[in-house]
Amino acid sequence: MSKNRNSYCLLLGSELNRQRSLIGAARSTELPIAVIHKNSKINQSFYADIVLEGDANEPEQVLNAVKRYAQETGLTPEYVIPLTEMTIKTGLLISEYYKLPYFSSDVVNTATDKSKMKAAFEEFNLPIPKYESFSDISGLNNALTNLSLPVVIKPRNAGGSEGVRMISTYSEVESCYNYLENCSINNNKLYGSDTSLYVVEEFIDAAYEVSVEVLNTGNGQYIIAMTDKYLGEQPYFVEMGHVVPSIWSENKNIREVAVDACKALNIDRGMAHVELKVTGNGEPILMEVNARPGGDLIMSLVEKVVKLNPLQLHCSSYINPKSQPVPEVVSEGQAAIAFLNAKEGVVVNVILPSTQDLPEAVVALNIYRKLGDTSKPCIDSHSRDGSIELYWPNNTKKHYLREHIDLAEKLTKQCLTIESH
Repeated sequence: MSKNRNSYCLLLGSELNRQRSLIGAARSTELPIAVIHKNSKINQSFYADIVLEGDANEPEQVLNAVKRYAQETGLTPEYVIPLTEMTIKTGLLISEYYKLPYFSSDVVNTATDKSKMKAAFEEFNLPIPKYESFSDISGLNNALTNLSLPVVIKPRNAGGSEGVRMISTYSEVESCYNYLENCSINNNKLYGSDTSLYVVEEFIDAAYEVSVEVLNTGNGQYIIAMTDKYLGEQPYFVEMGHVVPSIWSENKNIREVAVDACKALNIDRGMAHVELKVTGNGEPILMEVNARPGGDLIMSLVEKVVKLNPLQLHCSSYINPKSQPVPEVVSEGQAAIAFLNAKEGVVVNVILPSTQDLPEAVVALNIYRKLGDTSKPCIDSHSRDGSIELYWPNNTKKHYLREHIDLAEKLTKQCLTIESH
């Protein structure tokens, strides 16, 4: 635990439902905690010790902000900790400039490129879908000669289900490619990501999907939790709900594949979010690994169930990777989140229920839309209209939950009045 008062700990992406990371970092170091926000003087974070101005997704912009702050105050970062997919490369640039402990550039390049990632999984003999890489529609058509429909296309370097779409017939190829390309162009504007790096893979028609939340340390990998994932309607793959713990939490094969996936990518610090399909008889198919904590408030669900702050574990593993204690994980109850999605149209009324009118298990209800907003078909994480989070402390049932999904559908109709275009 450093006491160097000429430095600070920099968190990247803490504002995106990951605010518990500030508490986690503060409990892991005595250094001041810094964050970086766009328009930092507007609705400023009052929880960080230092607030820098900039976009955490833009590496050069963040480095310039950090250098300016160093010129003004003499303070430089001692640790840099990414919390989102798009801040991993930002953290690498900061770490290389200031010689800070971090992932190697090889790890970052592999972990942020789904094609390189899958190649690493193949070398480790892990179970993955058949796949091909491509960069334009001609390359997609060539790739389809080696794969059978249906297939799924996706960017190699994005998250949140952005650009992900199923192709079921050859007549859909051009329109699906155009959708993918447009999403990539938008990501380029937002994050500066490459617009010509794509993957097409065979569609895995598995009954279940899970994520495994793995803590990586200098002493090895430890599974903190497993999450059941609930997807929206195809041809998109939007995550509409999550439950912790998963009904597959004790499945040895899933647990081994998740740990081996992190080893294959040489991830040596931080929480990793490992996504897998699971067949009806419990056989895992590895889809991808995100070398950062899970999003969608999954970390909040995990903390309720295992009584450990996974964002603190994440920060601590960057700050003190060799002395990271192995946490004892004991699950208590079940936690869930489901996302609201209204019909397409304009929001003409928002009615929020009173706390007393909500089921006792409800922890938080959030409505993302306001009067005049447009509700759109749910094609990625940005098109969801709200969320409902629940916790049942005494629930020990191991059935596949539906209560959270049903409640989200009910609250969507109660809270949002939509007028069709």
